[in-house]
Parts: sequence; structure tokens; C-alpha cells
Amino acid sequence: LLVNKFIYGAHVPFTDWRLPAVREPEAGDIIVFQYPRNPEDDYIKRCVAVEGQRIEVRNKILYVDGKPQPLPPNGK
Repeated sequence: LLVNKFIYGAHVPFTDWRLPAVREPEAGDIIVFQYPRNPEDDYIKRCVAVEGQRIEVRNKILYVDGKPQPLPPNGK
């Protein structure tokens, strides 16, 4: 798995510094981050909404701002 960490503000090795983000995550982006309870574990998740949007799951269907969201084809 290749990940472009630069876009969201890459961590500078051997420091607590982060580079400035190039852009904010958008809906549909795949995000990789450290699991807070065990930083050695990476979590890989798809961003389904952004700040200010309302999300809801009803009957196993994802709704963003009240509109049902189709599943990505072939799980992409």
C-alpha cells in the first residue's frame, strides 16, 4: 500500500513536527492514520463526508445530508 502522507501534513521523522497540509481530506479520499489506542497499528478508512455535513446510517444505508450514498463499485 502506497500512501501520500504529504497531502495532509506528513510527520517529520524523529520529531513531533508535522509539515503543513496541502489540502483537507475530501469525501471519497482514503485516509491512513495511527490507531489512538495503539500507535503501532495503522487504520485505513474512506472519508464519506467532510466538516459541516451530516451523516446517518439507517437500515445499513449511509446518508450524507439526507441523501442516500451509493456503494462504490467493487468496493473501490
